[in-house]
This record gives sequence, C-alpha cells and structure tokens, in this order.
Amino acid sequence: MDQLDLEKSSFEDFLKEEKVEKKQDELALRFKLEREEWTGKVKEMSGRLKNVMEVYLLQVDVYTERQRAVEYYHYILSLLSKMGVEYNKQYTAKYDYYLTQGNVRYPNETSRNNKIMSELSELVYKREQLQIHAKFILSTIGTIDNIIYGIKYRIDLQNISNGK
Repeated sequence: MDQLDLEKSSFEDFLKEEKVEKKQDELALRFKLEREEWTGKVKEMSGRLKNVMEVYLLQVDVYTERQRAVEYYHYILSLLSKMGVEYNKQYTAKYDYYLTQGNVRYPNETSRNNKIMSELSELVYKREQLQIHAKFILSTIGTIDNIIYGIKYRIDLQNISNGK
C-alpha cells in the first residue's frame, strides 16, 4: 500500500479485524507518516519565527494548524471511545460465553480473563496505538501553543534590538 492509499483510507478501515499483521503494519506506517508530517510542520513554523517581518503570516498559519490538530485530536478521541465500547461489548460476550457455554472449564477468573484478553489482543493493540498517537497530537498542540506564545516575545526582541 503506498502513501497515497494511506491518505485516502480512513481509520475505520484500520479498525476492522482482517489480516491482522498487515493491518498493524499499515496502521504503524500511517501513524509514522502523520508524525513526520506534523513534526515537519512544527519545524517549519519554528523556523519562520526568525523573520520578524513575516510573523503576521506565521500567525495565520499557526492558528490554522493548531485548529487542524485540535480537530484531529478530537477525531482520534472519538475513535478511542468507539473502540472502548466495542472492547466492552466483545469482552462481555466472550466472558458470558466462557462462563456459560464454553466446553473448557477454567479453574479461576484469571485463566478465563487471560483467554479473553488473548482473543481481544488485536483490538487492544489498535486501541493502544491510537492512545499513543493521541498523546503525540496533544503534545504537538502544546508545541504549537508554545510557538504562539513565542511570537509576542520574538516581536518584543526585535523591537528592543531596533531601539524601541
């Protein structure tokens, strides 16, 4: 799957349980590309702080990118919420099955829980990957906030150096 295909696909596609290893690799690749994209944007905006005469353009871009990051963070959190519901539903169904209809008797709750967790490992993996990515995006929002905060001081420094 090339980068163009990753850009067209939605996260819901990755949450479907088919071809486990391929989906994990695609998800990891997608998040890697997105992290690189956001890192590049932050570096570019930080570099633009050098030219004080272009700060007004930077401000527009910074606020735009911050809003995009906030909306994306919210989207990831909504996916995490859906995954939590799905996890609880699947866990409950599997627990009820192994408690009442399963052919294997488990000596204790831990054994039953371990069996269920092994069956839900793909869903848990996806949820953990989304949580890690959400933390990265939240950190990126914080970095963009720092750039916004630094713009004022960059202008102040330029005014001081100009003798104002």
